[in-house]
Amino acid sequence: MKNFLYHTSPKANVKEIIPIALEKLNWKYNKNESGYTVNFPINLFTWGSVMNIKIVDDSQFNVEVHPKLPTQIIDWGDGKRKINEFMLAVQNL
Repeated sequence: MKNFLYHTSPKANVKEIIPIALEKLNWKYNKNESGYTVNFPINLFTWGSVMNIKIVDDSQFNVEVHPKLPTQIIDWGDGKRKINEFMLAVQNL
């Protein structure tokens, strides 16, 4: 199951605010050619998950969270919680 959000930020440059938000959350991330990737360990809800943040342009980005294990069908709301937590950090900058 994938959780997905498309966001348009009123802030001018999302390339600058996304890493700041990830650091505020103490999430370890990797930068790649299209954006950022965050790997989460196993928890009560999933066998680990991956957050992909794709930068569309200077003010828009996509956020997607999916379980690492492709056979996991339900994430029990874990992906949505992570997206909400990330978006709150972005909005508070």
